[in-house]
Amino acid sequence: LAVWLAFWSLARSDVEIRRIHARVYREYRRMIEEMVTALTVDRGLKVDTGRAALGLIALLDGLWLEHCLDPQTFDATGAAAIAHRWVDALKAGLA
Repeated sequence: LAVWLAFWSLARSDVEIRRIHARVYREYRRMIEEMVTALTVDRGLKVDTGRAALGLIALLDGLWLEHCLDPQTFDATGAAAIAHRWVDALKAGLA
């Protein structure tokens, strides 16, 4: 957590770190969006895949951060269950 927070701080103040973060994050979002697109197209769902991907990324980031702040809140199995429920809702056209 401390390393990631330091990286985020540097990304705000260091041009090169900001550029690297933007490139890596853009690629990560693209990969998640491709997965969301494949999932929704296979089911014939009309979904704003960019926003759905962003929602999933926010969920994953939030789970990671919450676990770092208080590991007693849930374990990896619990986090996976939360993420799977979100994906199941997306597959059902509810997310």
